[in-house]
Amino acid sequence: LNLPFWEGSPDVKNLVIYAEAGSGDEVINIRFMKHLKERGINAYWYAVWHKEEWKNERKGLLEIFKNSGFPVVTNLEELKDVPDLKWTYSMHLPIYLNLDYKDLWEKPYISFSKKYDDKCKLDGKSPKIGIRWQGCPAYDHDLHRSYKVKELYEVLKDVDGTFYSLQRDNGLEEIKDFPNLIDLSEKMDSFQETLGFIENLDFVITSCTSIAHLCAASGKEVFVMVPISAYYVWSHSGDKSPWYGDNVTLLRQEKPRCWKAPLEKLRKILIEKKLLK
Repeated sequence: LNLPFWEGSPDVKNLVIYAEAGSGDEVINIRFMKHLKERGINAYWYAVWHKEEWKNERKGLLEIFKNSGFPVVTNLEELKDVPDLKWTYSMHLPIYLNLDYKDLWEKPYISFSKKYDDKCKLDGKSPKIGIRWQGCPAYDHDLHRSYKVKELYEVLKDVDGTFYSLQRDNGLEEIKDFPNLIDLSEKMDSFQETLGFIENLDFVITSCTSIAHLCAASGKEVFVMVPISAYYVWSHSGDKSPWYGDNVTLLRQEKPRCWKAPLEKLRKILIEKKLLK
């Protein structure tokens, strides 16, 4: 941006945070707006990708952030009267704020608007379980993070509950491989509705997509299928991540492109939950 660049110096008062990465990364890193505020910095989340020309890609995410109390802008003209502005990248924040692992998670920090309550009600039998198996194929890592929903069906087919697909845009052709999976794609017009449906589920099973971060950041119980080449927030050992709370359980691959180990772990968890015998 055409502003002085900030690298963590304590003298900054007004700061633009450039949200330079994917929608999941926005959900991950907007938590650091709280840290900036606690240090007396007036920070503005610059959500340039939410402008009109890209509105369908991240529709509703900006509203979630606003509803959760974060100051966001989509045009720097909105800040033309703010003095001494500097800027930095969103994914640099934990480094420039000199945070340790213990500083990354405190509590859920995003929430959906109650105006979506009626639209996002789910009347099925509990447990109500959300399923996501694929992200955007344009992302070069998607080959590794996506799994086949029919493999998941073999684990879940004896669970006495209701299953809802959180898949949208891509991968919908696989719904036929999971009998009785309810397709919500036409009702998820934006991230707001998606988060509303998540709120009304008992838990979610997902690949490493923005759905995982929406669940994790809002406090919803979620099981994330993690490939060996794990994204940085899942790259620690064990089944938990310092980036999120105990509501997140990581189901890790042990062999590339083989989901047998994480699915077996999921089966054991469902037995412990008394959802399977």
